[in-house]
Amino acid sequence: MDSTTYNLKQRLAGVSQSLLSIGDDNHQKGITLKLNDENILRMAVLEHVEIIRLIREFDKLLTDIFLIQVLQTTIVSTMCFYAASKIDDIMDVPKFVAIISATYMQLYIYCWLGEEISQHSNDIHHSIYASKWYQCDLKVRKSLNIFETFTKAHFKLNGGHIFTIHLETFLLMLKESFSYFMVLRAIVK
Repeated sequence: MDSTTYNLKQRLAGVSQSLLSIGDDNHQKGITLKLNDENILRMAVLEHVEIIRLIREFDKLLTDIFLIQVLQTTIVSTMCFYAASKIDDIMDVPKFVAIISATYMQLYIYCWLGEEISQHSNDIHHSIYASKWYQCDLKVRKSLNIFETFTKAHFKLNGGHIFTIHLETFLLMLKESFSYFMVLRAIVK
């Protein structure tokens, strides 16, 4: 999963970087091959289409795994909070802290990776505007406008078609598991 996410982030960053060179007279410094704005845009669009395909495949693979991870994190952390609230020996506290930390770390890694992909895809949209589009001919500006429209909505990975994989979901799960613990403690009293 890490290498896939890294690959996606690198490809998204590459598209953003190439779009920043649109309208610039020095497209390929030190390289004899002269790329014009239209070719740069064409290559960026093709790469973007391939990234969309890869993210859809990655999302299909990850959706059930993430849903199970969210459920597992919620159940394990709620039960650990409850068990930790009932312990008599202070020496058992580190055991529960380790379990809860490991459980949340697993969820955090998924959420952080989803956040990274989302942020890098958002950078593409900003790179189009940050380029020197105003120096391009009309055909390229129209194409950039269309491409900018397609990049407005950034990529989001989903978990079980219920959760979006990003850091807000991580914070939500922290709050939810503690809320479930409080309910469980109130019911069992």
